[in-house]
Amino acid sequence: MQSAVAAGIAYVSVVFAAGFLLGAVRSIVLTPRLGDVGAVVVEIPVMLMLSWIACRWAIRTFSVPARLQSRALMGGIAFVLLM
Repeated sequence: MQSAVAAGIAYVSVVFAAGFLLGAVRSIVLTPRLGDVGAVVVEIPVMLMLSWIACRWAIRTFSVPARLQSRALMGGIAFVLLM
């Protein structure tokens, strides 16, 4: 249970930092060249890929058991903190 909580906190921290950096790059570099919609379309796949990698990293690093309850707790904590 503690590993899922720690993994959720680490996961949301990594995703938030990546979103912050990508948002800055999007606003400064991409939006003037591609417009609002184009910049978001370029950013979304990168953000999804980074989120997927961060999730796998958190699961492996914190040894979150492969049970629905543990993984859902990790994801739920990350979602609540991100919101």
